Amino acid sequence: MNNKEKYYDLSLSQVIDYFRENNIKDLMDYGSDCDEGLNHLSSMYEEILDKLNIKYSNVYTEDVSDGKYLTIITLQDNSQITVDTSAWNGIKVVTENIESIYEKWNSIQEKAIKEQAENEISYL
Repeated sequence: MNNKEKYYDLSLSQVIDYFRENNIKDLMDYGSDCDEGLNHLSSMYEEILDKLNIKYSNVYTEDVSDGKYLTIITLQDNSQITVDTSAWNGIKVVTENIESIYEKWNSIQEKAIKEQAENEISYL
C-alpha cells in the first residue's frame, strides 16, 4: 500500500467518524457560512482537517445555487483550494474533497522541505 492509499484510508476513516458522530447520512442539514439554522460545511471541513493535521489559515463556504456550495480553503502559504459540495453528497464526495485538499497541502509541504534543503546546501 503506497502513501496515497494509506492517506485515502485515513481520510475515509475520519470522514466516516464525522458522519457517525454527527448521525448524518448526507449534507442536507449543512450549508454556507451565511445560512442560519443549518450546520456549516466550513466547520465540518475544519474539524476533519484538524484531525488529519492539515494546516490551514481559513475555511469559508459560500452558496453557488440551491443546495450547491463552494468551500474555499486557504492554506498556510495563502494558496487556496476550492471544493464543491452539494446537500445530497455523502461520505464518498467529502472524502474525495479531503483528498484534493491533502494533495495540495502535501505538495506545499514537499516544496517547503525542498526549499529548506536547498537553502541549507547554499550555506555550505
